[in-house]
Order: sequence, then structure tokens, then C-alpha cells
Amino acid sequence: MKISSFVRRLACALSVTGLLLGCAATGGVKERYVACAYDTVWNTSLTTMKEYPVSIQDKEKGRIQTDWVEFPAEGAPYGLFQREGIEEKERLQIRVDLVRKHEVTILRVTERREHWGFRGGARIYQWYPVQPPESSMNSLLTRLTEPLEKQGCLIET
Repeated sequence: MKISSFVRRLACALSVTGLLLGCAATGGVKERYVACAYDTVWNTSLTTMKEYPVSIQDKEKGRIQTDWVEFPAEGAPYGLFQREGIEEKERLQIRVDLVRKHEVTILRVTERREHWGFRGGARIYQWYPVQPPESSMNSLLTRLTEPLEKQGCLIET
């Protein structure tokens, strides 16, 4: 009996750890509830996302997704001599999902970020996931919801 309860607790702990690591790797997710016609939310979201390289726009599934967008980033100094990183950069990918729920559309924004930087070992430089800044997610949500509010839609956080 003791082994069985230990195995259950271990399995539970591993599941929770896997869930937490999986959430951290997917990036930031924020959502808003929009009381407005689905077509209005879709058209406004698509127009807002046109400033990014959109790779997927599927109105039936309610998905808009961008390609990776790269930009320079400042890397932290590393090593004994606190050397600066070479070619420090980040990239982001944004996905907007629209979920229909009766008269409400759930506007869900997911931002994935990766940093290209020094990792050590055999692969000195590589992409690795980082958490997107809260300010970036909030800015994107504001750009998506402000035009909807101007059209008379009600936004609930």
C-alpha cells in the first residue's frame, strides 16, 4: 500500500511540474470577453494584426497567427570577464484566437518569445523560450480592444 501511494504522489508531482513547465514554454496568454458581433471582432482583429507578417488567417476556426518577427535585444554579460553577447536578439510569434460563446466572443492572445543568446556547452548560441513582458501583452490587447470599444462593443476583462 505504501508504494502505491508513493507512486500516486510522484505521478501527481510530475504532472504538476510538467504542466507548469508547459505553460512557461508557451508564453504569455491573455483574454478579453467581447460583447459584439463575431464578424466585427474578426475584422478588427485582422486589421490590427496586419502590421505583423500574418501566416494564418482562418475565420472559421477563429485563428490569426503571425510568422516569427526578429528584433535586436540586449543580452546579459556572461563569463568570468563579463563579455557582451554577440548577436543577441529575440523573436516573437503572436496568435489571436476568437472563440464564439453565445453573444460573446472570447478574444485570446498568445505571445511566444524566444531569445537567441549564449547558452554554453556544445551549442554556444541557440533559441530558447523566454516569458514575454507584461507590457507587450497589455499593449497588444489595447490595440485590439480600443477599436472595438469605439464601435460600441463591450469589453470585459
